[in-house]
Amino acid sequence: NKRRKGLLTNYFKPSIYVRSFKDVNVERLKIQGIKLFICDLDNTLVPHYTRLPNKDVLNFIKSVKQAGIEFVLMSNNVNSRVKLFAEKAGIKEFHWNARKPFKKVAKSIIEKRQLSSSKIIFMGDQIVMDILVANRLKAESILVQPLVSSDYKMSSFNMFLEKRIYKNLEKNNILKMGSFSQESLEDSLKLL
Repeated sequence: NKRRKGLLTNYFKPSIYVRSFKDVNVERLKIQGIKLFICDLDNTLVPHYTRLPNKDVLNFIKSVKQAGIEFVLMSNNVNSRVKLFAEKAGIKEFHWNARKPFKKVAKSIIEKRQLSSSKIIFMGDQIVMDILVANRLKAESILVQPLVSSDYKMSSFNMFLEKRIYKNLEKNNILKMGSFSQESLEDSLKLL
């Protein structure tokens, strides 16, 4: 069904699908004109049970900032969790209880900066919570493989929904779990 494929592509397909944030080519994002990097926390940067950023996370955030891209943390988790992590990682702006997949918090982050959606990229481990928000705001997105397979914060309904969406994306030859993007953001934009 053409309409169904269009809906899946428009709402649930990430711009790039990579194994880990370590596979993100920050230099390439800079060349693409990305100015704002909105990032999920749990299972994207560290497992949900890890309270502090590790060396890889610190280096990644530093590389984003050095590329002249603003880094903002946006999580559905509680204030104490997000604030501690952000402070230890040197992240100036962070948002907790973002209530993703609702786009209100993300929209306010973007409106404050008055950037066009092509200059914004979201990164997260969940299609329903992260990629959907990015696509609804017409921004770019990076889907990473969750760091751990069980996320106590993820409801059974969300897990069911996530699996269902992956199945539909695969069935329509849009995205296959574990088949990571070979192309850069620039290449994937040409395909759109």
